[in-house]
Amino acid sequence: RTLRASEFASRGGFIDLVAPGERVVTTEAGGGWGREDGTSLAAAFVASGAALVRAANPTLSREQVEGILLASARDLGPKGRDDAFGHGLLRVDRAVRAAAELPGGLPIPSAVATVGLTETYLFLLYSIAMGLAMAVTAIVARRVGEHRGEEAALSATQAIAVALLASLPFAVAGIVWAQDLLRLMGAQLRLEHDGPGQ
Repeated sequence: RTLRASEFASRGGFIDLVAPGERVVTTEAGGGWGREDGTSLAAAFVASGAALVRAANPTLSREQVEGILLASARDLGPKGRDDAFGHGLLRVDRAVRAAAELPGGLPIPSAVATVGLTETYLFLLYSIAMGLAMAVTAIVARRVGEHRGEEAALSATQAIAVALLASLPFAVAGIVWAQDLLRLMGAQLRLEHDGPGQ
């Protein structure tokens, strides 16, 4: 949960990568789930990361998988490799992308990634829509309760107009600046190219 070396963490020239090892959710002996600490839990993250890298590019050798994991790590502590963090924090997302972009790599499902990124963008629009819907529901319900049907209808019509006007900037931005928006949200070059057309 914090980017610091745990008290129980190993240190030395043999450290290559670090990964989460405190309060990790895992299975408990006897059944159920719990939170545990330990370097064994961190090792599982790294092993899983290596498996995902190999899945993204089955042609990679063990040395290539290791090199990708080290090169894609997030540097922590003193600049460069050190005895506490090694080459840095495991970044599976970067490693898998790097593996997929090498010869023999399998295509990352750009459509799925695009949906995730655009949902992030649309969350703001959803928030505005929900707030507007709740306000309009309260206003219309009050007008109806007061037997002022014409005013209730007018309020509903005005709300529809406001909703259309509020959504227009989002729609225009999504159509005209699709690639720029994807780039701002952290999309890779391949996704910037593929995403807007999907």
